[in-house]
Amino acid sequence: MPGKPTYVRTRTFSDSVMVSWMAPEDGDVVRGYMVGYGEGVPDVNWRYVDAASNNVTIRNLSTASLRLCNVYKCVHGTSPM
Repeated sequence: MPGKPTYVRTRTFSDSVMVSWMAPEDGDVVRGYMVGYGEGVPDVNWRYVDAASNNVTIRNLSTASLRLCNVYKCVHGTSPM
């Protein structure tokens, strides 16, 4: 997908994960970001993040889980493009 967020990074803690990224440089007006995440399976749960931010911390995760995350830009409301 053209214009996707770049340099997506994670930092894990005992019961949370911080996801950070850089905005795409394709010229689209970004209205926000949707971060899809799950424990063992990506995109089971979603968090909307305002366009002014480039990170989110997802809390209350089980301590012994594999955490999978995706970041999508939103150019129309709060749904991923």
